[in-house]
Amino acid sequence: MPTAGVDCHMTLQHASVNGGVAVGFILRADRRGPQVEVEHVRRGLPLWADQGPGVAVARCTVLALPRLVTPAGGEYALSGAEVRAALTALWAVAAPLTLTDTLGTLTVAWADDGLRERRYGDGAEYELRLVVAPTT
Repeated sequence: MPTAGVDCHMTLQHASVNGGVAVGFILRADRRGPQVEVEHVRRGLPLWADQGPGVAVARCTVLALPRLVTPAGGEYALSGAEVRAALTALWAVAAPLTLTDTLGTLTVAWADDGLRERRYGDGAEYELRLVVAPTT
C-alpha cells in the first residue's frame, strides 16, 4: 500500500477499485511542494446565516509523465496508462472515496463534475475536482 509523502503525494481509495488497496499519485507542485487545494464554500446564504460548515471542494493535478520521482527519491511505480486507468476506475465508482495526503485524510462525498485531462507528447495531467466532507 503506497504511503503519502513517501511513495506518492496523495492516495485515493475505494473498496471496489484495485482490490480495496489505495492508489498513490504524484501531484503537480509549486515551490512549496505538491498542491491539494481545499476550498470551503458557503453557497446561497449570507455568512451570518447558520448553514453548518458548508461544502468543501478539493482540487489537485495528478501527473502521468515519464520519469516521475517519489517524495522519497525513488522511481514512481505507475505508468501514464496505469495512472489514467486508476483515475478512470475511481471516478466511475460511487462515493465515498478516501483521499489521503501528508496532512491527513478527507472523505470524498462526490467526484463532482471535473476530471480534466491534458495530454502532452510524453504524458498527461489530470485535474481533479472533488467534493469532500467538511473538516472542522
